[in-house]
Amino acid sequence: MNADRYAGAAAGWASGATLVYAPVAALLVARTPIPLAGARVLDVGAGTGVCEAPLQAAGVASVVAADLSHDMLAWNRANRPPGVVSDVMRLPFPGLVFDAGVASFVLNHLTDPVWGFVELARVVRPGGAVLTTRNGAGGGDSALVIVSGGSGGCESLEGCTAAVPLSMASARCCRA
Repeated sequence: MNADRYAGAAAGWASGATLVYAPVAALLVARTPIPLAGARVLDVGAGTGVCEAPLQAAGVASVVAADLSHDMLAWNRANRPPGVVSDVMRLPFPGLVFDAGVASFVLNHLTDPVWGFVELARVVRPGGAVLTTRNGAGGGDSALVIVSGGSGGCESLEGCTAAVPLSMASARCCRA
């Protein structure tokens, strides 16, 4: 097992980076193109749980938090959903078991972000949604990317969100 690169960082992360990431996570969840009430959601790269409050507010039935860092998942453990130490590149779940997958500021950390995206899409059922954020060009503004199986086509949502069909045969991206 690789060393935990975030060991000992959870408290600082929760009180620092969360100030930046929490509003973006709330926006990501608010723009989800499928109903989240009653949904089963996988939150990869969950860290200290920045997406958990907006997901709970949306009425999800359950959230599973996944992260490479045990320490990040253990932060505030009593108030968090079930967690599993795992790599987004090799998720320990069968295919098509979640209604939505969330990767907030995760894919930009991967050497192969496309494979991370495809792996997350693998565990989301048809008609579900894959929700991601990424840092903007040059570390600027954040961008939201939403892939949904609900619309059947590519549509722009206020210029910063794209929705495209999700199929197990192919995951394609389009630009808003």
